[in-house]
Amino acid sequence: SLAMQQATIAYEAAQARYDDVMNGATAADIASAGASVRQAQVQLETVQNSMPSDMAVAEASVNQAKAQLDELMAGARSEDIAAAEADVAAATAALQQALVGLRNTELRAPFTGVVATLNAAVGEQVSPGAPVAQLADVTAWEIETSDLTELDVV
Repeated sequence: SLAMQQATIAYEAAQARYDDVMNGATAADIASAGASVRQAQVQLETVQNSMPSDMAVAEASVNQAKAQLDELMAGARSEDIAAAEADVAAATAALQQALVGLRNTELRAPFTGVVATLNAAVGEQVSPGAPVAQLADVTAWEIETSDLTELDVV
């Protein structure tokens, strides 16, 4: 069902975010952040003799790049871990709810029998307690006739 698919996707995305937080930054992430720091430093050196406003922008860029690099190097913060764990827990609950909803879509007969009449079509919504089908119990049928002999049956 659509709800089941959405819940599964949300769970997998939350689990992936959690794994990213727990595993920390990859070497590529750190290398990229380091390159950003170097690029910002080059820009800073280029504008050092320029106008003061350009200098402030370049310094802010360097500081931001350094902060991002420091954050990657420090690893996951406890707030990030808690948020990722909460996302996984919420997605798990949504998935469980979707599974319960899926189980509630099954129809089960109280006895073995044959469908005699069907009052609903596949995909149609029905109200709780509304009869969807009538079953015939064929295990104990008795046939009475006045013109049939045992020899006619054999």
